[in-house]
Amino acid sequence: MSSIEKALYARLQSVAAVTDLVSTRVFPVTLPQNITYPCVSYQIISAQRRSVFGRDTGDVRARIQIDSWGEKVASAAGARVTAEAVRGALQRWSGASADVTISAIFLEDERHEYDDKTGLYRVSQDYFVWYKES
Repeated sequence: MSSIEKALYARLQSVAAVTDLVSTRVFPVTLPQNITYPCVSYQIISAQRRSVFGRDTGDVRARIQIDSWGEKVASAAGARVTAEAVRGALQRWSGASADVTISAIFLEDERHEYDDKTGLYRVSQDYFVWYKES
């Protein structure tokens, strides 16, 4: 797990509005089998690192996808409420951890999807995260 993923996980786990809904059910990339819903998964989609005059600055702009999941259409409201809690925890947040300093986080895009084969409802949010690596 990268430093930015650790920082985002720590942030989501520090906000009661999120943990009241999902407890510790926040996972990198994929969900485990037989999971309880609602839950959250996250992954880095892209990361652009800046170089200036032949040196790396440590400045990064990453696009991070965070998915809030609910089971069956009847639980779509759970996924929506969870996505709103995630947005409340991250939108315009800045902070530092041991390895990264987050300058700002902004919600860029949001999609609502239902997969009738799996019976899962998902709110998928893409965030731009500006941070500095140590």
